Amino acid sequence: MSNSDTPQKGEKDFEKWRKQPRPNYGETTNTDMKFPYSEHPRDYPYEYRTVELPRNQHPAEILDFWGEGRIRSVDSQGKFMVTGFPQAYNVHYQFQLVSNGPDEGKKIPNRIPTRDYDNVSVAKYVPSGSFHIITVMNYLMTSRLPNATAAEVARIISGASGSTVVIYGYSERYNYSDFFAFLMDQLDEKRMVLMPHYELPSPLNEITLTPALAFRNVDTVLSKAVSNFEDGNMLPCAEILISLHKNSKSSAVKALRYFFSGDKVKNSYKIFSLGDMLNATAGGREVMDQYMNDNVKRIVKSDYSWLKFKAGLGETSYLCVNDKMGSGSTYEWAFFGTSSYINDKSRYRGGECFSLVPNGSKTQFQIKSSHGYTSYLCTNGKVKSNDYRWALFGTPSYLSDSTYYNGQFFYLIPSYGGKTFKVKATFGEPSYLCVNHHVETDGYRYAFFGTYAYNDSDKSYSGGQHFTPVFQ
Repeated sequence: MSNSDTPQKGEKDFEKWRKQPRPNYGETTNTDMKFPYSEHPRDYPYEYRTVELPRNQHPAEILDFWGEGRIRSVDSQGKFMVTGFPQAYNVHYQFQLVSNGPDEGKKIPNRIPTRDYDNVSVAKYVPSGSFHIITVMNYLMTSRLPNATAAEVARIISGASGSTVVIYGYSERYNYSDFFAFLMDQLDEKRMVLMPHYELPSPLNEITLTPALAFRNVDTVLSKAVSNFEDGNMLPCAEILISLHKNSKSSAVKALRYFFSGDKVKNSYKIFSLGDMLNATAGGREVMDQYMNDNVKRIVKSDYSWLKFKAGLGETSYLCVNDKMGSGSTYEWAFFGTSSYINDKSRYRGGECFSLVPNGSKTQFQIKSSHGYTSYLCTNGKVKSNDYRWALFGTPSYLSDSTYYNGQFFYLIPSYGGKTFKVKATFGEPSYLCVNHHVETDGYRYAFFGTYAYNDSDKSYSGGQHFTPVFQ
């Protein structure tokens, strides 16, 4: 063995270490993983060759940086503590002993030795990309995760679907973006990003050191954001999107673009619910401004007020009410009129403006007229299969008497990524706001709600009209 391989600065550590008891292996403590160098100093006595761990570890195998095996102890405040794993490989300084708990002073089980605390490479023992789960205990953390540890974690993690890196017990005094800046850079090359509020599975959830932050494959994180969106869980969805935006690495930016461009999101009526959440959450407005469709942003930021619905069937026309609404139990028909037609009727002034009145989850809206007494868009009764009903605007008292209860709620469904919208009724059979045929110059057509089957029977409607919002 060459002099460079012998413990020199660590001679005292070596002398103390070699005299201590063997690791505690047993059914109720730690499983012996049969690592051949666990109880030897680094590089000794295998100076002529090294046996690596298998290149493709089982997905459940854990590599624990600065772990010392399973330790159950009580801290100085009398709090019960659990650290380490009973079945894991523990990367640690070659002469470190178990620091606390019942096995204090014994050698660390399944220890993979580093030369010291600054030279932490274990490349001679552990191939690149060979582990799917890597954990880091807070053994050496002060103001940031050491770069050497971060680089070695990023080298070894596979980055495949299901890959997880968990950091336990970092100081909450520090911004995680600063604390993990180098690690985030390194993990970006493996397409791994921070996943907020990840519920750790067993046995990762057994560690009591808090907080615990998890980095996962970006596709896994993105999939969770989409599933939260589809399930209507907008706060955790927004938190993932904000976290990706803070990350600002290439894989995170691509994930954000993919999220907002996917059909499940961009053409969903739930996009307003997400927009409302982002608009009200710290850091969310930046996400909204950079990635969300302009029309959705304007509707949310305008507090859902003052927009026209412009039809694209025939001459350009706008949704209107057939007259000023009086008080009491009254209603007026809804129609689409051209600007020239409407301007002849001074009471319309170029097309009506409407306000959207959202429900609690911001997924459905009442369409409220600003013309005359308060009134809301409704269908003239329940729409049945293969049929239609005229659209009208009714006062709250009229609608209440007619079992509509203050106006119907509608889904505002983006189409073409939010450039246009469809208005879908939630009353009776699914039906969509339409124009009663092409609107001609200086003319108008009544508005109605028709089912897909009814609209498809006359190709003029194409299963519900697409309307462009025009903001005032």
